[in-house]
Order: sequence, then structure tokens, then C-alpha cells
Amino acid sequence: MTKTADFIQRWITGPLKHLVDPRQCAMCQRVLPIDSDYFCSDCLRKLPLTEEGWHRDNRVECLFADMHKFTRGAAYCFYPAHHPIRNAIQMMKFSSQPEIGREMGRMAAQAWADSSFFEGIDYIIPLPLHFKRLRERGYNQAEWIAMGIRDVTGIPIDTKHLYRTHNNTHQSKKNLTDRRELTQIFGVHHPNDLREKHVLLIDDVITSGTTMLRAMEALHPIYRCHYSVFALAIAHQ
Repeated sequence: MTKTADFIQRWITGPLKHLVDPRQCAMCQRVLPIDSDYFCSDCLRKLPLTEEGWHRDNRVECLFADMHKFTRGAAYCFYPAHHPIRNAIQMMKFSSQPEIGREMGRMAAQAWADSSFFEGIDYIIPLPLHFKRLRERGYNQAEWIAMGIRDVTGIPIDTKHLYRTHNNTHQSKKNLTDRRELTQIFGVHHPNDLREKHVLLIDDVITSGTTMLRAMEALHPIYRCHYSVFALAIAHQ
């Protein structure tokens, strides 16, 4: 490609595209500067960060403290009502913009790079969708979050072993009692592959923690397999 052709190509995919179809902040929907991809600087400053990657006995860890072989847990943000972080996560899940999850996964991994949170992790395992839900949506947002963490940490992603056995309805539409009644919604292919491994389970939002708990229960029988937990956000109870 000549220098002129390369310049034209970069102009078409850069400034011209931005003029015709400007990107919007995933949180507040304001038009972004040309050098910003997902979030405006104002929304980034106002992210409801938890700092749980730096601190033990945080809210996520307290949720799973009684679970045998649970190691660590953290959420990157809180998930308060009416906060624009909810817009970004809803767009990631339901508006075919999974790259938002990858960007936020990178942000979390970079923010906690000097902490010990990711030390000793053998595999990152995004919580799987049922194949019917995956076919409808076209992607698993938890896997995109995992890709963002892998981009920074280099930890490999495992999507081969944990699978979903039931296509349960959205957790946000269930009450707490209904969530607790969910049982055996995950299974494990070739469990011996995960013997003596430390896995990091990934989800977008933790509400009651029941879905994550069911994933741990599926892994529990595997010899010396222990698990940590990461979510982009944790909902207020």
C-alpha cells in the first residue's frame, strides 16, 4: 500500500468515520473526542470504584467466605441505581457491544496490576451462557471481560470445561428466593484437567452471588481445584 493509499485508509477509518458516525460515551452517551473509544474523561473520573482488588474481606469475599476452596474475590465497581455505569453494562450485554466489557476488563487489570489479586491464577473461566442464550445474543459478555483481563495479565482463558446445563431467565428478573432455589445449573467437562488448578471465575454483575456459587459447586468435587471470583460490578443489596 502506498503512503497516499495508507493515509486515505486511515482517514476513512478515523476522522471521517468519526465525523459521519461519532462514537458516544457508553455511560453518558455524549459524543467522544476522536482519541477516545468508549468512555469520556468525566465518566471515568466518576466511576464508582470499589478498590476490592487491593483489600481482603471485601463485599465479594464476604459473600463466599463459607465456600470451601474459595480463595479471593473482588468487583471493580459498585452498581448503584441510576448511575451511568449501568448504561455501559446494559449496552455490553444487550446492544451487541461486547468490546465495552473487554475495555473494562483491561481497566480493572491495569488498576490492580501491582496488587496480588491475579497472582497464582492458572486459568480465567468466564461463566458460560446456555447455548440457546449464546445463539440469541451472539457472544458471551463474560468472555469479553476475560479477554480484557488476559490482555493485561497474560493468564489464559478456559472456555472448554465449565458449561451451563439450564437456560434460566435473567437473574435481575428473579427475587432472592428464586435465585437461591437454582441448583445444578453448571457442569464440568473433563474435570481431571482442572485438578490442582487455581481458576478465576468471571461474571459481569454479582447480585445475590447465587449463580457464582453454583459455578463453584460444580468445580468443588475436583481434587485441589480452588477458585477466585471477579466481577465488573457488585449490586447494592
